[in-house]
Amino acid sequence: MRRFITLITLALAFVLIPPGCGKSVGPSGFPLKITVSETLENRNELIAKVYDDLKALHKSGIPVREYRLNIEETIQDHETRNNIDRLLCTEGDIFSGEYLMSLTVRYIDLDLRDTWKKYAAYAYFCDAEPDPGPVKEYLLNEENKDILSMFVGYWLPEFNSEEELKRNSAVAELYGKYIIDNYGVSELLTCAAKDYVNEWLSELGITYSFSDEYAYEIGEPITATFTYTEDYNYDLIVRTDQNITYYITPPEYDGKDVSRLREFLFNSYVHVDKILQYIEKEAPDYYERTKDNLLSADVRMYFDRTMLTAWGGVTMGTEIRSRSYEVFAHEIVHVIIPVSTDTGTAHRWRFEGIASYLGYVWDNTFSEALLASLRRNVERILKDPDLSDLPGFEKSDINISLKEDI
Repeated sequence: MRRFITLITLALAFVLIPPGCGKSVGPSGFPLKITVSETLENRNELIAKVYDDLKALHKSGIPVREYRLNIEETIQDHETRNNIDRLLCTEGDIFSGEYLMSLTVRYIDLDLRDTWKKYAAYAYFCDAEPDPGPVKEYLLNEENKDILSMFVGYWLPEFNSEEELKRNSAVAELYGKYIIDNYGVSELLTCAAKDYVNEWLSELGITYSFSDEYAYEIGEPITATFTYTEDYNYDLIVRTDQNITYYITPPEYDGKDVSRLREFLFNSYVHVDKILQYIEKEAPDYYERTKDNLLSADVRMYFDRTMLTAWGGVTMGTEIRSRSYEVFAHEIVHVIIPVSTDTGTAHRWRFEGIASYLGYVWDNTFSEALLASLRRNVERILKDPDLSDLPGFEKSDINISLKEDI
């Protein structure tokens, strides 16, 4: 087994971290643990190079966190170079500087929502100079401008190809550099993504203004957090103030999927909110109960790209799987108005009917999707052998209604 020498701190002649900015492993050291393979004879030179590369970043006051950098002689193909708690690289990566972007964006201690700011800080303090030409051409010609929302998915390697990630990184670097040059580092750390985006576009010579089509940007006024799971089973976990946690599964992504994911998160939140508003207006006596059901359920929503768009389901009363926000809206009704288990199977039609109706109250039209959903539920009712205990409910009435309405 390869032996390592772990160097936790190194005394330096300059102040590395201002008080309150990041956690330090030693009184005058970086909060960065560097592990160098014992087979590398120039380990002191490697460590000095890393410290020198990060010197400007530390002096800036941008918060950093405890992190590990492993420098090895060789890396096996199956080994993951970059993950949550450590970066794996070779001495060639160190001397060429190829490691620096990956290290910096993991090392900077900002919320995952602000991942774009980490790329901006890397570019500014590590002397990266992205070419604005390709970025300008992309922003002029790309029909979908959603990247200007600075949504975290555009900077997660699992969501993008290498080419897309490189392009998206350049967007963040240039935008962030504009903010720092004109307003300072503190403003970069505190501003919202939308604050200066149109000002920056104008600086690039782009005349259009970006208007986020998702009016309720996840973050404000919607409270949500973005974080990786510790076990790496999901690329992104999104939790909202509706007490719903979205687990995003890893199968192959591309840039268009990122904007579709953002659309899903936005519309899912809005539709749940509209369902609750509708109940509050039309059935106020039940509003508090249904709202409490939602807030106490701790719903786990699995965004599963392998499922058919028109399919979803609820398991264990609080777990939903779907890739369609329309289906999600139907299934969430089953959470806030759960099926009663003590009234007999024949009464299940009531809960399916309620879910089919409330799941579409946000839609101003009697959509084809709603008709299809109602048709399925009516067909289920017709096949139910226990309808005899529902007084005043005749199968013939259903048949007539079905033919007239559909």
